[in-house]
Amino acid sequence: MNRVFVRPVAVLAVAAVLVSLTACSSGGGIAVAGCEPSLLSGSASDSIKVSTGFGETPEVSFPTPIKGTKNERTVLELGKGTVPQDGGLVSVNLSLYDGSAGTQLSSSFEDGQPGFVLMSGDSSQPALVDALACTPVGSRIAITMNAKDFAEAANAAGYEEMAGKNTQLVAVIDVMSSIAGHAVGQARDLPNSFPAIVRAPDGRPGLSFPGGDAPTDTTPQVSVLGNGEVVTETDNVIAQTLSVGWDNRDVIDSTWANGSPTLLDPSGQADLTQAVVGKKVGSQIVVITQDATGAAVVNVVDILAALPMQQ
Repeated sequence: MNRVFVRPVAVLAVAAVLVSLTACSSGGGIAVAGCEPSLLSGSASDSIKVSTGFGETPEVSFPTPIKGTKNERTVLELGKGTVPQDGGLVSVNLSLYDGSAGTQLSSSFEDGQPGFVLMSGDSSQPALVDALACTPVGSRIAITMNAKDFAEAANAAGYEEMAGKNTQLVAVIDVMSSIAGHAVGQARDLPNSFPAIVRAPDGRPGLSFPGGDAPTDTTPQVSVLGNGEVVTETDNVIAQTLSVGWDNRDVIDSTWANGSPTLLDPSGQADLTQAVVGKKVGSQIVVITQDATGAAVVNVVDILAALPMQQ
């Protein structure tokens, strides 16, 4: 299964990614025009040495214990791809190390399971958002970071005991791809019996309900037609979701509010998992389901990515 470095609905606030209008240093003496990085290089991050190149499993060395207490970022290789934008979803490979002992804690390079980071002021991964700001696709960076700031990534890697401790972590990150954090495509009208979808500038959906009861025809409807690949039954699907009760209009769940896209779970979200099969990545669909009491629930699903399931 592909790793999402944010758990399905983790919550943690962070300042938005800063973008300036002038060229500046992105750390490691490498400049990126039009971007001001959130993290700069320092003696600790500069001491991290990697003998392999982008896309290859990192062979890493650094002095132990790693010096310093602040978060730092050094650009080892600067890519030529898209610079991640606020609200986008970035795919990364990451190797994580204990900065005191020098031991490797986890690596998506070796298990073939990339992670995803939402580049947003509401992201549940503020430390990674800071590290990836102004880092084009195709780049490799080295970072030093306090475990308290890297808590969610430590949790995702199965090292919950590190969260909250004053431990310096070291990570080598390859930025693999960057995609929109919301549906992108041609808007389509929904049946009159369905709620109308309104969208904020960042793609966040809202619902305007019609009068009357929920429709009896609950066939999933496409409200935005994307142009990506078609989702198959064997894909892991990363999505933004909004679920609202029809009768009381209460928000039941929202990845938009929680700061993290979700990996659709066939065991707990079978209706949504089945509804996205056959739809194109980039699409937004509206699915009407029932909760445990039989009450109607409106689900808006933005399909961000579909990845082959790992065996």
